[in-house]
Amino acid sequence: MIKGMMAACVAACIYMSAASAGYISGHELHKMCIGNDNTLACTTYVAGVVDMLILMKKLGVEKISQPCFPEGVTAGQLGNVFAKFLRDHPKKRHWEGMVLVTAAIREAFPCPATD
Repeated sequence: MIKGMMAACVAACIYMSAASAGYISGHELHKMCIGNDNTLACTTYVAGVVDMLILMKKLGVEKISQPCFPEGVTAGQLGNVFAKFLRDHPKKRHWEGMVLVTAAIREAFPCPATD
């Protein structure tokens, strides 16, 4: 019984810390991605969002348009695309980071129109 209570407590603590962590805003990502030594953290964040988009597509969960990546695109290139998007769209930096990354990637790598 004590093991069960401890497991429940650990699970609740993990849930509460994840829920209270919130999200990363575009303002925070701008600091991380533009002219900073944290470009690896920026690229890693972008790659994580892209991995999530690809997974959602494979699972059939994502209903809105997906980006079409050229063969051989790297995580570093995705990070650079996102950094350029942040520079080009300062009025959107209050958006959630995940939303900004998705918008940047879709803008940079649109799928060809199907007739």
